[in-house]
Amino acid sequence: LSMHVRLTDKANGRIKQDYRSYLTYAQSYARVTGNQYPIYVATDDATVVTAIQEALYPSVVLMQPDVVRSNSETPTFEILKNDTHRSNTEALIEIYAMAKCGYFIHGYSGMAEAVVYISPHLHNKSVNIDEPSHSTPKQFRKMLLKDMAEETRN
Repeated sequence: LSMHVRLTDKANGRIKQDYRSYLTYAQSYARVTGNQYPIYVATDDATVVTAIQEALYPSVVLMQPDVVRSNSETPTFEILKNDTHRSNTEALIEIYAMAKCGYFIHGYSGMAEAVVYISPHLHNKSVNIDEPSHSTPKQFRKMLLKDMAEETRN
C-alpha cells in the first residue's frame, strides 16, 4: 500500500483532508495483511510522519528518508524554491516508490496522476479520498480480502 498524504498545498478550492482520512485505510490494510506488508507514506507534512508511525506498527511504515517536509502551512516547493533540483528529485523518488505498490490511497494531485500513469493497474486499486464517491474503508477492506482470496487460489 502506498499513501500520498498531501496537506500543505491544496490550491484551487480543494479541501484539505485530515490525515486520519488516510489512516483508516492504512489500518484496514494492516489488519487484513496481518502487518506483513509495508505501507509506503509520501507526505509533505512533518506532523503526519509521527502520527502515522504512532498509529501503525512503525516497522511496516516506510518513508523516503531525509526529505524536506513542512512544519507549517508553507508548501515544500516553497521551502525548496531555491533548490528545485532537490524538490524535483524527492518528488520523482516518491512517485516511483508509490507506483511500485499494489494499492494506493491519495487525493487530487499531479503526483497521484503520475503514479497511476506509471502503474495503470492502480487505477482500479486506489482510493481518491477527494472524490465524493470514493470507496469507504469497508469497501476497501472487501476489495483487499477478495484480492487475497484470489491470490491464494492462484
